[in-house]
Amino acid sequence: MDPDISVVVTANRPRPYLRHALKSLMGQDLARAHWETIVVAGFLDAESQSIVEGHRGRWITVDETVGGALARGIEASSGNVVSFLDDDDAFAPGRGRHALSPRGIPASTPFS
Repeated sequence: MDPDISVVVTANRPRPYLRHALKSLMGQDLARAHWETIVVAGFLDAESQSIVEGHRGRWITVDETVGGALARGIEASSGNVVSFLDDDDAFAPGRGRHALSPRGIPASTPFS
């Protein structure tokens, strides 16, 4: 089953903010089966990559502009809705559920 939401996280340089952005995704109240994380990074970071892959996410390393990185993230996504998160930002609690609400997702969709 494809996820409802694909979250494409763009990361240009290694920074401590990326871990905070990833943590904000892991704290969403939308059941994990309903979303995927795709980090498109312009660098290698084994620790962050391990965190992403440990939560069933994907890490894509690119040597492209931000626009090219976004395009690669969109190409890799399989969700019905694509959402974007910069590495120096965070999703507020409930953001995943809010993204689905106008899409006609049944109220019975399991939230954790």
